[in-house]
Amino acid sequence: MHEIERTRRAAYYEVVAMAEHCFLTGKAVPPDLTATLDGFLDRPDDDKLPNFSELQAPHAILSRLVAPAIPLGIHYLSMERKRNFSAEPLILRIYFQLGPVPTIRHMALISLVSLLWFILLSAFGHIESREALLEQEHHWVQAQMNFDHEAGSKDAPPAFEIVGTVVERIAIVKDSINQYDWNQIIISTYYLSAAAIGASFFNLFTAYRFVRAGTYSPLYNSSYWIRLALGLTSGFVLATLLPEAAEQGVSRTMLALLGGFSASAVYLILARLIESVESVFRGDVKGRINREVAQAHTNFKAEQLAKGAEQLKFVTALRADLVEKGLPPADADAMVEKMIKRLVEA
Repeated sequence: MHEIERTRRAAYYEVVAMAEHCFLTGKAVPPDLTATLDGFLDRPDDDKLPNFSELQAPHAILSRLVAPAIPLGIHYLSMERKRNFSAEPLILRIYFQLGPVPTIRHMALISLVSLLWFILLSAFGHIESREALLEQEHHWVQAQMNFDHEAGSKDAPPAFEIVGTVVERIAIVKDSINQYDWNQIIISTYYLSAAAIGASFFNLFTAYRFVRAGTYSPLYNSSYWIRLALGLTSGFVLATLLPEAAEQGVSRTMLALLGGFSASAVYLILARLIESVESVFRGDVKGRINREVAQAHTNFKAEQLAKGAEQLKFVTALRADLVEKGLPPADADAMVEKMIKRLVEA
């Protein structure tokens, strides 16, 4: 089908959907527009669709009547509402009741699955004990690093002690990995489920507002999936990479939920951190440049003073030599003054 023909067909179906919407919601349709719509009923064959010139006026009038809803949104919702799911299996019929459009149904299903997984992990995953074990491991590693730092300032131990210490620590690390890797996987999936709940809730709430206002557009379906991916990433990052927030009384689960709901907030936090780091480096570079410029200025002044002292010494010795050879002091002073003037001009 040609693109222009497809566009004309879409405009016709939008006119029909907007007219249906006006009649169902009790909006007053002008009589002239009603007569035009009656004329469309005499063209049941798709090959006899109205031309663009015939569709332009009713499309514009109906668009103003249904505003702020958009024609594409009304047509898309009308198509979904008229779909027949009676022949589908029961599980699919239940799935199709989750929302008026596919994207909302997908987000609702993700929300339900994430909520179920969250509840299962909360009930049977012993999350608190696993988090406590991981916190103990973190504190143990931090204490070991502090001990190593303090020990590094003392006399170095013999080589055989260093080798023995390295072997012991490798064994400890292996045992730690065997003991805590499964805990880390469970806790990470727990945080991801919390982030998925927050992200899907945000998508459902946003899409619901658009559907209720009639402004939902299938052109932006991909944005909901992008927002879901951003929510999962930001929730996981906020829960696992910001331990300072957890130490201030905010649980990591809440951080994952908030990060999934508001990915933009996490973006602002990371952007602010980047700006802080950049400002530190920029400040160091600027300070170094200023110090180098000041040092160069000081060195230049010192060189000028040294050169002036040498010239003054030379001129003083020359005047004394001229006076010694019998030149009157006044003439010697005039000659020295003329020489100093030439040196200054040079």
